[in-house]
Amino acid sequence: MGKQSPSGLRFFFDACFPATLARALGELDVENEYRHIADEPEMSRHMPDIEWIQKLEAERIVVSGDGRILTKPFERDAWLASKLRGFFLNDTFPNKSLWDQAKFVVGRWERILNAAARCPAGQTWKLPWDSNCKLDPWTYTPGSKKR
Repeated sequence: MGKQSPSGLRFFFDACFPATLARALGELDVENEYRHIADEPEMSRHMPDIEWIQKLEAERIVVSGDGRILTKPFERDAWLASKLRGFFLNDTFPNKSLWDQAKFVVGRWERILNAAARCPAGQTWKLPWDSNCKLDPWTYTPGSKKR
C-alpha cells in the first residue's frame, strides 16, 4: 500500500466474499486487520446475516459480497441499527471468477481504505461492477424505491 495508507482499521468479510481474497488483502496490507467470517471462532459461514451483524463490534468495517443485505427488510433493519461502516459489492460479485473478483477489489482497495478511514459510524457504500472505481454512498429512506 502507498505511504499515505491509513492503518489500524479492522475489516470483516462475510461469507459471500472469498476467504482467500480477504486473507490475501491482509498479506498485502499488514497495517490493518483483515478477518473473514470463516476465521471467527464464534461465527459460522452459515450464520444468518442478522446474527453476524449483531455480533460485530462497532469499529469493524464490513466488506460484503451480498448487496441483498441492504434490500431485504430484516437484514436492512439490522444493518441500520448496527451503525457499522460497510462496503457492499454488486450482486453479481459472487458469480465472477476469483481472478475477476481479485482484480475488481484490489483495483479499488486504496479508495476503500481511504473512505473507511474517514467515514462516520453507519456510513455505507455500494461498489458497482464497472470500470470507473466509484464508491456510491448508500442511504435508506423509508418508503423510497431507491436501493
